[in-house]
Amino acid sequence: MYEQISSIIGVFTYNEQMGCYEQTDGVVRWYIEAEGVLTLLNKAEQLYSKLEVFDQTAKEAIADKLLSYKNDVWPQYDENDPDLDWDAVDAGAFDVTKDQFVSSLRLYDVVIKKAGVYGEYHDGDLFGGHRIHVTFDEQGRVLEASI
Repeated sequence: MYEQISSIIGVFTYNEQMGCYEQTDGVVRWYIEAEGVLTLLNKAEQLYSKLEVFDQTAKEAIADKLLSYKNDVWPQYDENDPDLDWDAVDAGAFDVTKDQFVSSLRLYDVVIKKAGVYGEYHDGDLFGGHRIHVTFDEQGRVLEASI
């Protein structure tokens, strides 16, 4: 077991309590499963090298999965407002657009495991400050997104 491992992402330190390696110095926190760490580190570095594209693609897929839920269940208006124009509500005037949704998300955590990749996004207060949990397949495609 290595105590620390250096990479292009930064220095990963073994966290015995969590049973993984972590690098938490940047904007995005990275975690790598301890078993098979060198192989998984390579996978993490490949993802890191294309992180901007991966992140944008993921945000768009998350929006595709959660935008309707956002607009139907987490409204951007006060339902108790006596002056609320319900016709405007029904017409979608208060709905968040896909572009607004995507631009609100911020990648927070990346967890690299043998079974795949898991990520967490800050929701930009779309869902009251809850994190969005995302699982990815081996090609980096979003399998599931939930709050």
